[in-house]
Amino acid sequence: KPLADLKSPEVFRLWQTYVAVKRGVRLDALGKEHLIDQADVQAMKAMAQNNPQLIALFESVRQDWIKYNDALVKYMQDTGVITPKMAKEWTRHGDYFPFYRLAEEDVVGPRGFRSIANVTPPKALKGGENPLGDFFENVVRNSQAAIQAGSKNVAAQRATAQGLKLKEVVRLPRKSTGVNVYLVLDNGQEVYYESADPLFIDAIKS
Repeated sequence: KPLADLKSPEVFRLWQTYVAVKRGVRLDALGKEHLIDQADVQAMKAMAQNNPQLIALFESVRQDWIKYNDALVKYMQDTGVITPKMAKEWTRHGDYFPFYRLAEEDVVGPRGFRSIANVTPPKALKGGENPLGDFFENVVRNSQAAIQAGSKNVAAQRATAQGLKLKEVVRLPRKSTGVNVYLVLDNGQEVYYESADPLFIDAIKS
C-alpha cells in the first residue's frame, strides 16, 4: 500500500529491483547465484544518494515483506510441510526474494511442496539468461502453493489419526507405492500409510 500510494506504476519495478539487489549482492559475494545485473546495483546506489526518502520507504516495505514471508514459512512448518531446519534456513538472512524466473511460459520455483499438493518440489536455480518472474505474481503463486500444501497435509494428518484409531490404516516402515498407499508429511519428513478402504484412500487423495 505505501508503494501504491505514490500512484506511480514505475515505483513497483524500482522496489522489486531494490529488494532483488539487496539479496543478490549477498548471494553474488558468496558465489552462490549470479542473478543481479550490475547496472541495477549502480542504479540503486545512485538512488540512495539522490532520493534517500524513497529508499527509506522501500526498506520499510521490504521489512513488511520479510514479516509476511516469515509467517508463511512458519505456517509451512506448523502444518508439517517443511522441517524446522528448512524453516530456519529460509528465514535466516531476512532478505529472501522469490527469484523464480520465467521458463517456457511458466515460473521456475516452488509451485508446491512434494506430492501432497500434486506438484514437484523446488528446483535449485543457477545464473542464466531467463528473466526474473514478476515479484507480486511469484508471491501469489508461492502463497497459494504453500497454503494448499499445508491445508491438505493437515487434513491428511487428521484423517490418518482417526484411521489409525479405527485400525483402518497402517503406517508403513519405508517408502512404498501402490493404489492403497498414500503420503503424509510429518515435520517435513515423508511418512507412508496404507489402507484397504478405497473410499478412505480416495478421500485422502482428492
